[in-house]
Amino acid sequence: MNATAAPSRSRWIPWAFVGGFAVVFAANGIMVTFAMSSWTGLDTRDAYRKGLAYNSTLAAERRQAALGWHGTADWRDGRLTVEMADDRGEPLTAATMRADFIRPTAEGHDVSVALAEIGGGRYAAPIALPLDGLWDVRVTVRRSADTFQINQRLMAGR
Repeated sequence: MNATAAPSRSRWIPWAFVGGFAVVFAANGIMVTFAMSSWTGLDTRDAYRKGLAYNSTLAAERRQAALGWHGTADWRDGRLTVEMADDRGEPLTAATMRADFIRPTAEGHDVSVALAEIGGGRYAAPIALPLDGLWDVRVTVRRSADTFQINQRLMAGR
C-alpha cells in the first residue's frame, strides 16, 4: 500500500465542508435581507404604552357594554353606512361618528372620515379607498360623554 496516495485523495473533504457552510451562509444572508426589507407585521403603534393602559381599556369595554348600544357598518359602492340603536332598540341620533379604515396587511393606506347623520339612526359618508380587498373599519361613536366603538372587517372592491 502506498502511504503518499491517501492524503491526495482526501484533500477535497475540508473543501466540501467549506462549500457546505458557504451555501448555508448565503441562504441565511438572503433570508435576512428579505426579512429586513419586508413588512414588519407591527400593527399597533405605541404597543408598550397601550399595554400599560390595558386596565383602562378593559374598563372602557365594560362601560361600552353597559350602554347596550349596538350597530353595524355596511360598505357598498364606495359608501360606508352605519346603523346604530340604543339599549331599547330605538335609533341612536345626535351622535358624532368617525370611521377609520385600516389595511390589515400593509402600512400607509389607512383612511379616516367623519360620517354625517342621514336620519333614523343611520350615518353615512362616501369613502375612496386606495386598494381593493379586506379592510378593518373602526367606527367611533360619541354622544354626550358616551363612547362606543364598532370593529368590523369589510371587503372593498370595484
